[in-house]
Amino acid sequence: MIEKIESLDQTQPTDPRVFAFFKGLNVAAVGGVLTADVTMGLPVGVYRLSSINTSTNHQPCIVPVAQHGFLDDAIYFTITEDGNPPPEAEDANDENAEDEDAADENAADENAADENAEDANAEQEDAADDANADDANAEQDDADAADNADDANADDANAEQDDADAAGNADDADDADDADDADDADDADDADDADSADAGQENLAAQ
Repeated sequence: MIEKIESLDQTQPTDPRVFAFFKGLNVAAVGGVLTADVTMGLPVGVYRLSSINTSTNHQPCIVPVAQHGFLDDAIYFTITEDGNPPPEAEDANDENAEDEDAADENAADENAADENAEDANAEQEDAADDANADDANAEQDDADAADNADDANADDANAEQDDADAAGNADDADDADDADDADDADDADDADDADSADAGQENLAAQ
C-alpha cells in the first residue's frame, strides 16, 4: 500500500480509504523477498509505503503478547521530476551527515578519554605496585639488618663467653700450679723432718 502525504514530517493521520497504489501479494517469496511492479508509476510528491500482513481471508495477525515490535513495515520516499532528491532533502541529508560526523567525533573523543583513563589507572596501579614493592624491600632490609645485629650480638656474647672460659681455665691452671707447689713444699718439709730424725737416731746410737 502506497499513500500520498503532504511532507516527510507530516503529523496528520492519512485517510485509510485513499491509496495511491495498492496490490495484494499472494505468491511465495523468492529468496525471502516479495516484489510488486507499480506499472502506472506515481506523480511527483511525497509518499509512504506500508506493508499489511494478513491471513488468506484477510484476518490481521494476532499477537498474544501485548508488548511486541512492529508487524508491518513503513518507509517514506520522495518522487521528483529529474529523479534527484529535492534541495531540502539534500540539506537534510547534509545536516544528518554532519550530525553523524559530530556523533562519530564525540564517540572517538569518549573512546580516547576512556583509553586515557585506563592508561592513567594502569599507571596509578603500577606506581602503587612499585611503592608496595619498595616498602616490602625496605621492610626486608630492616629485617635483615635486625638479623645481622642479632648475629653480631650473639657473636659478641660468644666472644665474651670464650674470654670468661679462658679466664676460668687460666685460674684453674694457677690453682693447680699453686697446689703442686704446696705439695712439693710439703714433700720437702717431710724430707727435711725425716733427715732430722735420722740424724737424731745416729747421734743416739753414737752415744
